[in-house]
Amino acid sequence: MHLPIDWTRINQFPEYFTVEKEKSYSIASENNRKEKVIDGALLREGYPVKVKKGETIKLLVSEVKTKNI
Repeated sequence: MHLPIDWTRINQFPEYFTVEKEKSYSIASENNRKEKVIDGALLREGYPVKVKKGETIKLLVSEVKTKNI
């Protein structure tokens, strides 16, 4: 789109995706690098997160790719 200035929510498009219930997803916290694999069906129901007052967390969610042998 080559807009002349960096407008938040216009030039910085986050990448969104829809969780598919038959796939598995990795959820990793950028803060502590712990990773958990969860089925898409469970993830669609929600993922509980506890955040302390004043704390910021960033979760990285990605599809788990299976290798075809």
